[in-house]
Amino acid sequence: MTSPMTEIRPAFCPTAPEKVEDLGVSESLLLDLIVRRLSLEGTSNLTSLGEKLKLSYPVISHLFNTMRQHHLVEVKGMLGNDYWITLSGAGRAMSTERLQLSKYAGAAPVSLNEYTAATKLQAAEVDISRKSLRAALSDLVVTDQLLDKLGPAVISQTSIFLYGPTGNGKTSLAERLLRVYQDAILMPRPRMPRSTRAGFSSSGPTSWWEANWFRPCSNCGWTNRRASTRRRCR
Repeated sequence: MTSPMTEIRPAFCPTAPEKVEDLGVSESLLLDLIVRRLSLEGTSNLTSLGEKLKLSYPVISHLFNTMRQHHLVEVKGMLGNDYWITLSGAGRAMSTERLQLSKYAGAAPVSLNEYTAATKLQAAEVDISRKSLRAALSDLVVTDQLLDKLGPAVISQTSIFLYGPTGNGKTSLAERLLRVYQDAILMPRPRMPRSTRAGFSSSGPTSWWEANWFRPCSNCGWTNRRASTRRRCR
């Protein structure tokens, strides 16, 4: 049984920031990501960099101009109206240094404040009945006594501690209890550069948020993720 995807909760509908200062992370961190990304790819264009790092074109364009002023990149040509760029000698030296600190070159992180706000705005609101709980556990044999214990625990929206010997069904119950959530949430990416303090990823985005195996938003990196999967932002 799989919970159907529904609309994202209207309380939280982020837009892709178009200014560096709106990202909530330092410009130096973003420059590090671009340097490492270009080190891996050799050459790239601004649009492709924006897609890989989950940054809007205005942000990427601003960062490119900054790098150009500091002679960290060279323009190899044009791709339509887009720049085709590569690292300069100074840029390669910088990438060597930055790669020693972190190998990560994926989507840019969101700030801890953004993460906290997103988590609060997406707090679960679920209406649970004996019928809906039994439906969630329909492929397991469960007693009424167990349902009477699980129901109040799930409704409380606090931590649940399932215990018992190996093989008594703890994992099976935990996986299926998430089926009571019929909504979707925006997930941050799970991996982050070690040198940052941002709390995401997403995922998230690692970025204006990623989704492991769900397709991220092409504009901001946030992803629609099934609430029946692990709800990491809870």
